[in-house]
Amino acid sequence: MMPGGLLRRLLRRSVPRDSAAVDQDVVMQLRALGADITRPRHVRHFLYFEEEGFARRAAEQIEKADYSTTVTAPSDEVAVWTVLAEGFRVIGEDTVPGFRAWFEHVAADYNGEYDGWEPATKP
Repeated sequence: MMPGGLLRRLLRRSVPRDSAAVDQDVVMQLRALGADITRPRHVRHFLYFEEEGFARRAAEQIEKADYSTTVTAPSDEVAVWTVLAEGFRVIGEDTVPGFRAWFEHVAADYNGEYDGWEPATKP
């Protein structure tokens, strides 16, 4: 999605930071790349669950919020159930905290973990 793994570079740049600071950096980087953040763009969210049932129930809840989801079984690379949620949203300082809080809440409701998001650089 993002050129050269932007989010990974931001995370490696310094000591561990809180999620709000990382989110803010991603939005600032989008602006630096010339992105029009007033337009909806493709965004992916990553959630992880120990149990299939929890992953599938979380996916059902996420789909009600107009995201498409893919549930993936554990593998050699990822030892837990993965839910990938994809949709088109406006990404900005006013929207990111809300969607992060919502996804964190969904993950917690089903004993899972929200691992963050990744936006497309172009709408």
